[in-house]
Amino acid sequence: MKDFLSTLLDDLEQKAAGLPPGDWTTACRPIFPEGREVWVPNVIRTPSTSSGQDLDCGLDVALAEGLVAARNHFPPMVAALKAVRALHRPIDVFELASSCGHPPEKHTIFEASDGEWCCADSLTGRACEECSPDEGGEHHDWPCRTVLAVENAWTGDPS
Repeated sequence: MKDFLSTLLDDLEQKAAGLPPGDWTTACRPIFPEGREVWVPNVIRTPSTSSGQDLDCGLDVALAEGLVAARNHFPPMVAALKAVRALHRPIDVFELASSCGHPPEKHTIFEASDGEWCCADSLTGRACEECSPDEGGEHHDWPCRTVLAVENAWTGDPS
């Protein structure tokens, strides 16, 4: 089952893939209220074709520029968060075979990536693959502080 952050980032990446590629810019056009010329930002220009594609949006300057900035920075931000999430992922933690208490003929053992022999019948929890084990050999619970910090920043949770 996917966790909150992985699901969210996959969804955002899919939405970003549907946007016209390249850097967007804003463009203005003149209007003539009461006979005087006024330039308004009504267009967001996308480079999806060689001549660009204008999206007529009739927005004020700050909103148009905000949308352009969000679109231009959105895909790299999602990619950066996915890179962090690729490093900080959950792993199962098992009891050492020598201390699980099962008779040797009654359990399945396997060699873990750290060279320790573990009991496959004694799952003790989950840990972060990037953060564990630390220099003292301790595993850090899942989700780790890094994943919690990203999720809390995203959801606005101050904890």
